[in-house]
Amino acid sequence: MIKTFLLSFFFLGSFGISGQITTLGQGEVSLVPDQVHFYIMVKGKNEDASRALGQSDTFAAAIFDGFINLGVLEENIQTLGLNVYEAHDYRDGQVVRTYFVAEHRIKVTLNDLSKIGPGFRIVNGIEAEHSVSIQLDSSQRKMAEDQALANAIIDARKKATIMAEAENLLVGDILQMTNTFLSAPQGTYQDMRTTDMTTNSVMPGQITLFSSATVVYEVHPPDPDPGE
Repeated sequence: MIKTFLLSFFFLGSFGISGQITTLGQGEVSLVPDQVHFYIMVKGKNEDASRALGQSDTFAAAIFDGFINLGVLEENIQTLGLNVYEAHDYRDGQVVRTYFVAEHRIKVTLNDLSKIGPGFRIVNGIEAEHSVSIQLDSSQRKMAEDQALANAIIDARKKATIMAEAENLLVGDILQMTNTFLSAPQGTYQDMRTTDMTTNSVMPGQITLFSSATVVYEVHPPDPDPGE
């Protein structure tokens, strides 16, 4: 883990030494997933572009109907994108076939992890070239992200206080603050055409969310003792 500290000073006339401390605070929160996102891509192929698109639409509709029958709400099934492009088959360096490929990308959100297996069966039941990946998530993600950021800010002040006290200084106001949120990466597409996932083999485990905060604090010496 990289820790970054910067301590700088400047003089303010006869009032003594004042300055700044820059610290990098880090926070994390772990939570048990209660959602799973399916990222699905189906492909239609035909020498005619409109027919290729029609095939992919038919495959996408079958996936939509399958997840609706599984109890998924319509608003949890989204089209992420459509893409139609020309492709070629080659033999001995020569083009032997020109056709069009229509890709339909879909996201499906399940609020029941026990339905992961049935979800895969729906996708693998489509008689089309397709790929699918899943990402575990939590309905409490936003709250956890906010808590991870708060933890990062607390960590930044703690580090600043340790540094300042080592130089007999006090931490003052925040002068500047920036945030970087880091989370688990989204799964990549994997070819599942030959996969027969008939049971839920994904263990819930935990999701850990990370956040960092770079904070610049004003630092100053303690106020003079009136009795001195």
